[in-house]
Amino acid sequence: MGKHLVLVGGGHAHMVTLANLDQFVEKGHQVTVIGPSENHYYSGMGPGMLGQAYTPEEIRFATRHVVDKKGGRFILDHAVGANPQKKTVKLGSGDEVSYDIVSFNCGSYIPKPEMVGDNKDIFTAKPIEKLLVAQKRILALAAKGEFTVGIIGGGPSAIEIAGNVHGLAVKTKVDPPNIMIFTRGRMMDRFPDAIRKKARASLTGRGIAIHENSNVTAIKNNAISLESGETHAAEVIFLALGVRPSNIFAESGLPVGPDGGLMVNSFLQSPKYPHMFGG
Repeated sequence: MGKHLVLVGGGHAHMVTLANLDQFVEKGHQVTVIGPSENHYYSGMGPGMLGQAYTPEEIRFATRHVVDKKGGRFILDHAVGANPQKKTVKLGSGDEVSYDIVSFNCGSYIPKPEMVGDNKDIFTAKPIEKLLVAQKRILALAAKGEFTVGIIGGGPSAIEIAGNVHGLAVKTKVDPPNIMIFTRGRMMDRFPDAIRKKARASLTGRGIAIHENSNVTAIKNNAISLESGETHAAEVIFLALGVRPSNIFAESGLPVGPDGGLMVNSFLQSPKYPHMFGG
């Protein structure tokens, strides 16, 4: 009798499995893929999409189309928990999906710290689809005149977003907004000095302001407040504060690693629950 394989997420760790999904089906197994979107966007090209260097179609994988074509079942939803005793995955809709084998490739997310207020013009670097919303908002503001974009974070994501916001203006032939980067310590602190210098030169050459050692304490009412007491107005704000694993593992009481991701062995298999895998 065939088994039921459930893939939570259609990301990179599941790409080869999705490409060969028909082989599972041909052997009598059932395959279900659960995803929050019918497409999977490659995050490395997300900032480039923001700047219109790429179209959305160029950076995404048609997950649902592949699953349907290969004979699997696609569920448009997101997982919120797992019960290894019952062998079920709980969905945001409240439904539960049973499995014999489950593999998680839920991706990561950028947390919104408590200092962030409720503002529709605050965007995180992930999920990638939200960058399209940010792009439309920036172009709408550019049509009205001068405005400011603030970016919180000092790593590669913050730098790529800053450069691509400027590139979006150049591409669409509008005046670039005022762009400011705020980082708690040094920008690109993990990287060699040569890389840091090149990044700084590239940004400042485009008129992008870099505020190092500027710890942000609050973001509300289109304003960025710093520990120093300074406040900077910004009509659009991006959060590029680093990524964290999905929190469904810890919240489900599963064994996790130091960062909260699913604990796995050398076979990407949960040591405690051998029917459970993580990408």
